[in-house]
Amino acid sequence: MPRLIRRGFHVLALCAGLAWHLASWASTYVSAEPGTAYPRRTGTRSRRRNKNVVGLVLDLETTSLNRSEAEICQIAIVHSIPGSESPCSINKYVMPEGDIDPNATKVHGLDRHRLQGLGAKPFAEAWDECEDWLNSTFGNSSVFVWAAHNGDSFDWPILKRYASSKVLAPPRGVLIDTVHLARDVLKFDASIKNDLKLASLYRHATGGDGLLSHHSALADSRATSLVWHWLVEKSAKRKKKHGADFQQHLELEAETLLFGPKGRRL
Repeated sequence: MPRLIRRGFHVLALCAGLAWHLASWASTYVSAEPGTAYPRRTGTRSRRRNKNVVGLVLDLETTSLNRSEAEICQIAIVHSIPGSESPCSINKYVMPEGDIDPNATKVHGLDRHRLQGLGAKPFAEAWDECEDWLNSTFGNSSVFVWAAHNGDSFDWPILKRYASSKVLAPPRGVLIDTVHLARDVLKFDASIKNDLKLASLYRHATGGDGLLSHHSALADSRATSLVWHWLVEKSAKRKKKHGADFQQHLELEAETLLFGPKGRRL
């Protein structure tokens, strides 16, 4: 008998809660004046723009395509700013400790002789210069949103391996892969969705231009930046988010650092 009584109280509580919600709905919608537009939840909230969130694109050229053992021989970082024809960037050549696979050289054109002529340095020195550039350009308080094309499968695992060996401090910020972004944004576009290579996306983003100096880390970083902007713009149009811009996209990505689990760091 006591169990039945408890269940009865539970049912009464549920009914009371439902009645309260119905009353709230009625006061908002049913009592509205004729012709008054009903308020809608937009899924957005007012937020103060955070100009300290910075978009960066990173690209690596390596000694082989095997991410578990490849060494970095070129690293480029580009500040991603929509509409900028010459965004600030840093480009460093790295002298690897091991050999460079001839098949990799065929892709990016780098061998030990050419690297020596380009003033390549040990990775630790090159990365220190990248860190100095980041701090002097954007300050210590900036939050970085890093993008790389196919980064989850290649660039990020390699940097993670370097970080785990304590060669470098993990880059601060959140990491995204523009391949995954493209797969999500273009999934309803049959003419593009099955070809997500950087050169193909760049051609669509620019209306037909070819990607020059493909497989140069600096050129590929700049191309990825342009593709990134294009994808964000297409996403906003598809979701009818009028007025959404690239900075808002960066701020939403940066929030995952606090509100994960989407945020990914090295």
